[in-house]
Amino acid sequence: MRTSNFKAAILTAIIALAGIINLTLGNLMTDSVIIHSSGSLRYVAEARPLHVEGRYIKDDLNKTVFLRGINKPTFSAYTDGWWQPEGGTYAWGVGVWDPDAVAYNLDKMKELLEANIVRLHLHVGYWIDNADNYREHLKTVASLASDRGMYILLSGFNNGDGGGAGGQSFMPYPSSRLLDAEAYINWIAGDTDSLSSEFYDFPNVLYGFWNEPVGDQETRRGFFNACQEIIARLRAKGDNHLVVYQFGYTGMESNSDVFNNATQGWGILQGTNIVYSVHTYRWIRDHYTYFGYDDYNYSRVEDVMLSPYNPPISNGLGIQALIDNGLPWGNFEYGAAIGGQYHVPEEDQWREIEWYRNLHLFMNNYLGSYTAWLWWDTSRNYPLLQDSAVYPWCPPLNEPGGILRDSIAAGQP
Repeated sequence: MRTSNFKAAILTAIIALAGIINLTLGNLMTDSVIIHSSGSLRYVAEARPLHVEGRYIKDDLNKTVFLRGINKPTFSAYTDGWWQPEGGTYAWGVGVWDPDAVAYNLDKMKELLEANIVRLHLHVGYWIDNADNYREHLKTVASLASDRGMYILLSGFNNGDGGGAGGQSFMPYPSSRLLDAEAYINWIAGDTDSLSSEFYDFPNVLYGFWNEPVGDQETRRGFFNACQEIIARLRAKGDNHLVVYQFGYTGMESNSDVFNNATQGWGILQGTNIVYSVHTYRWIRDHYTYFGYDDYNYSRVEDVMLSPYNPPISNGLGIQALIDNGLPWGNFEYGAAIGGQYHVPEEDQWREIEWYRNLHLFMNNYLGSYTAWLWWDTSRNYPLLQDSAVYPWCPPLNEPGGILRDSIAAGQP
């Protein structure tokens, strides 16, 4: 009896060991492996091709993917993207192209936040001129991100002529570099020197139409039609990358001249693999948005985010309408005004934090993707890292950064 029990125990152990070996080999064959400084191994699923299925983003293994991570906007102003190397301050790295610094920051985004997407802002002039190998720099970032199971969202920001804060252009055209809608369409979907031609073979890249497009009614209609044409041309050439269309600024005050003229959308775009986006802030530079001073609790956040009247959106296109129509949505820019030059008054910071926490709860509850503003220390507005003068790069997360980390961890399928 004892011999039989012993043999059974040995057999069970062998079967269990075989399962572990098989699982390990499977991970090694299909996943990326990160070796931490401690010597421990961690498996990271590779960044697989994505598609839209109903209101969900899925990969080619039919796994639901929520894209959640961070904004890194510095490619809009610097051809090297300003990636801080290990051990310095926020000021290090500017003017220096350093793939090791890129890899280091991507690793930190994974380690600190479990981020699976980074949103980059583009300068059209740098792209067209390929200034300082601008396109190669972007492709290197995309490749390094893919190795880490991360996606890259490319969003146009500066049309070559600059404009608002940080060189922001409120429309991609007309400009000295993109003369008209056709030039803009070709910049994304053309056969040469376009986002599509350069990133066709990068399954981890998403194309964002434009960051916060603003214009009068005629301009908005033209932009919507251009986006529709981009989708048609991409699909006709077999490019099935996800595209991101920003339709509104949910959370902005409805009486703002700038945001009343924003591209709120003209109904739902036709085509495949389309994700819709909003941007959300409670505090902008020196004033409160539509959320208001006391509107930080979850019920108010939910009401504002779902309301089709905040601000008034053409054809009722809003998050609730997207959900009702079974379409995917994301909030690809939002931030807590804690730290930096523009921040809420000291006595209101606890409300800002509660609003930020409840915004994340809303986005998880309503199955949204999101990228928070900003991968930076306290020298910039809406930072997610602590002071790099105190903690050499990469600093630990601040309180909003911790909320983002916990939200990403809690919201995984």
